[in-house]
Amino acid sequence: MTDNLVGKLKEIDIQASEEWKTTARSFLLSQIKNETKIQENFIDRIYQGWRNFAILDRFAWKPVSIFVLIALVVLGGSSLAVAVAQKSNPGDSMFLVKRGIEEIRLAVERDNSRKVALAGSILASRMSELNLAVETELIAEDSFKKDTISLAVSEVKKQVQVVNSNFNRLKNNNQENNQEMAVAAMGLNKKMIGYKQELKDVKEKVNEEVEIEINKVLNEVDDVNADVLSVIVAQRAIGDTTIADNEIADSLEEHIYGIQNKAEEVLAVLSQEDDQSDLVKKVVKVKEEIAQAGEALREGQYSLVLTLANNSNKILKILYGQVDEIIQSPDELNTAQLGEETDEENTNPTSTVESVSDGDIEILESEESDGYRQDEPIEKIDAEVEVNVSEDEFEIGIQ
Repeated sequence: MTDNLVGKLKEIDIQASEEWKTTARSFLLSQIKNETKIQENFIDRIYQGWRNFAILDRFAWKPVSIFVLIALVVLGGSSLAVAVAQKSNPGDSMFLVKRGIEEIRLAVERDNSRKVALAGSILASRMSELNLAVETELIAEDSFKKDTISLAVSEVKKQVQVVNSNFNRLKNNNQENNQEMAVAAMGLNKKMIGYKQELKDVKEKVNEEVEIEINKVLNEVDDVNADVLSVIVAQRAIGDTTIADNEIADSLEEHIYGIQNKAEEVLAVLSQEDDQSDLVKKVVKVKEEIAQAGEALREGQYSLVLTLANNSNKILKILYGQVDEIIQSPDELNTAQLGEETDEENTNPTSTVESVSDGDIEILESEESDGYRQDEPIEKIDAEVEVNVSEDEFEIGIQ
């Protein structure tokens, strides 16, 4: 695979200056010798050297990870550097290089079906890295490893999005070979079911902050499964028997079962809040639709099953965000009360929580104040992976 990749990259007509080759080669080999214990930002060094190439102005793709990878190929000794990068994990210095290699592999693969399979194998690597980070934290129990878990979860989320993007490209550009697409869809569905269970297992071992991030990843996985199942069900509707009927039924059953569990989880949190009756009613309605989906499944109405399940899942995704706010609110309230107790003019003031409607943010109103204070939701900004491929050029980036 590496030799094939190197061969394709060498076909790109790029000429580097001898001075830049010497500088970059020395630097990269020093990183390998130190086993990736990098004390300075080599990404900036590589990027500054690459900016000297006026010839690259015509290229649309200029992300740092690609420059590093091409530098490895041009300078020689790339096999050793690639091997070092492949062993890196989220938070390691060489992990950007590892991601750059993966993006190159996706970019040079022109077959959409194989591209989906490749994106799925990369997702398997992200899941392994997440499991390793969790196991390491259970042993070390330090803040650094907890940060590493958050990074690993973020990388899983980004790769799930890459998988979904590539599958949608396969779906849109492969209308002539629908049977092949259906087979790819079923294979992806089975993998996603496994990853979903792994994420749920990880969720039980981490703190609430990481748990909220995993909930977001699970939502992304459900989106992939919804797209995948829509292709499979559509193929069955036109008489395609490539996928056995019982396999389709099993996949749909797992899909609605997962949504049902999500509804139970949301309901368990909302039921503990006195002022969340409106949201509770929405969850109860969702559960009723899920029950209808189960009945439709028993009757073999697969299209109706998918419609009811997807409608329910969209509602739950909205409610999930509000549940995350409720989970965080006790700590926020304790902080507010602590500040009030230190104020000599206030004697144990109380706060009331207004009811939350769809799309609203939790509002706190002090009984001794005429105004309102809106707590800002805590957001984690994740770097995004973009993989855009056209016939004549490709654009890859870690932003």
